[in-house]
Amino acid sequence: MIKTLFFRLFNIVEYEFEPQERKVFEYFKEIALKAEFGYRPRRVIKWTKPMKVFIKKEKVYNTQVVIIKETIEQLNELATDGFKVELIDNIFKCNIVLYLNKKTKVNEIDPYFFKGINEDFIGLVDIEFDSHDFNIIKGRIFIDTEQPIDIQKSTIIEELTQSIGLMNDSELYQESTFFQNKSSSRKKHLKHSGIDVELIKLLYLPSMKPGFDEEQVEKVIKRYYKSLKT
Repeated sequence: MIKTLFFRLFNIVEYEFEPQERKVFEYFKEIALKAEFGYRPRRVIKWTKPMKVFIKKEKVYNTQVVIIKETIEQLNELATDGFKVELIDNIFKCNIVLYLNKKTKVNEIDPYFFKGINEDFIGLVDIEFDSHDFNIIKGRIFIDTEQPIDIQKSTIIEELTQSIGLMNDSELYQESTFFQNKSSSRKKHLKHSGIDVELIKLLYLPSMKPGFDEEQVEKVIKRYYKSLKT
């Protein structure tokens, strides 16, 4: 007990968040430690190996593929722990399948993907993680190609970003790609907002480990912001 208390005291980060940093920290907890669908144990979940994406589609979809590549490029630029997203052309070597398709077609191909989802949706991500080490193992992404192209673009950005471990939606920031009530504003989300960029950076810091709880997350983020000033 004494040893545990000493360890906790020794590891206290003597740093106070500035107002904007506090907003980022609170938003990180909302988006990274919770999930829109399914169980989330309020711990960091992330990839510790390359995320290899195979696009399953029936048509060419050049515009959508460009957005996918641009989003992947930005995710790779923001990660500093060695994490990379790769597009591959072999479905047997991927760990993420991205369906660019109609709902009816995906239901035929992968009938369990939409099981248990009773609300309307135009995009969806499902990831599986190891419950012991909290590493993401594999996943699936759906983009409804029957939607207008601007909505498809926005959905691609959101679902790809959620697939790296930022799994929740929120009503806090309308400019964020994780904004929950998108019915009237989704067309505006054609790039990551400033706070989205911060969340991606924080999740893929080398010091942000899978399985970290809220207390450990706070220490990592405080150290990060403290280091920026020193």
